[in-house]
Amino acid sequence: DGARTLGIHIADVASRVPETSPLYAWALARGSSAYNSGVYDEGGDLAGGSSVPMLPPALAHDELSLNQDVERNAVTLWVAISADGAVTSEKHERTVIVNKDKTTYAAMGAASSESPLGKCRALLEELSGDADPEDLVAWAMIRYNAYFGRLLASQKAWPGGVLRAQLEAGTAASYVRADGDGDVGHASLGLGHYAHCSSPIRRFADLVNQHAMFGGLADAAWGDARLASLNARVVEVARYHASVDAMELAYGCRGAPRVYEGCVEADEDGLCLLVRTEKRRARVPLHDSYFAEPIVDAVRAAAGDGTGETISVELCGVLVGSRTRLRARLVGA
Repeated sequence: DGARTLGIHIADVASRVPETSPLYAWALARGSSAYNSGVYDEGGDLAGGSSVPMLPPALAHDELSLNQDVERNAVTLWVAISADGAVTSEKHERTVIVNKDKTTYAAMGAASSESPLGKCRALLEELSGDADPEDLVAWAMIRYNAYFGRLLASQKAWPGGVLRAQLEAGTAASYVRADGDGDVGHASLGLGHYAHCSSPIRRFADLVNQHAMFGGLADAAWGDARLASLNARVVEVARYHASVDAMELAYGCRGAPRVYEGCVEADEDGLCLLVRTEKRRARVPLHDSYFAEPIVDAVRAAAGDGTGETISVELCGVLVGSRTRLRARLVGA
């Protein structure tokens, strides 16, 4: 009858990392994984990228990861879709899956329309209205997180799960108790409830939420104080990632300025300048004056009252106090 089912599979970390485990306490202290993409070498390629995973590498990169051709525990969201492309129902369950195609964004974009990956891409394009593979995956993750946000909010339990709340579009989001009845929605995403659940290998909030989904939380120490500590740690890691992104862009442009297309977007951490470089898309948060201050007012003016309008940005790396800093200006401004 043309009906289809989309499965969104996320590693079931809670099934392997109980709340009484030292790994759980270690993950709370870290808050999340930290990454850098490296810097551009003389050949124009990114080199030296690395990560500091929230969990030990043997778990984060192997035993817990949905690697290809091995059985792994997962938390799956099944999305039922009618022949005319409407989502008719959603349900979740714990599953055991074998990933037969550990793909990349580039491979997804280049996949044949007749291949399983190509058919998945076409379905996501139909559902989301987007075409870029990164946007297609983002749509699936937002759908997953929105579903479990509603589920966690319905439990009305504390200690329990946490929502990712943003009171006003363009401002930073934070974690709040899922049992609250106040302002717990996500303004930029236009959702009444939204929870981080799609990355339990690299974010502690997702691990907490997995435990909350299945049988509640046994950690007696989890409560308001630890939630505040998690929020503080997440802010620290976000600032690190913002600084690293700016540094990597600065090093890539230190020999000569480069002009890129970009746009202003409102993500869960506030307004950002999304720059499309040769190798990847980088986000420069406009609320971080450490490196964005020289262009923040001009960028906001160019974007007007909305976001998403394409603008041209010239980036360069300059040496300031023995460190390479990012500087930018709008082309034609």
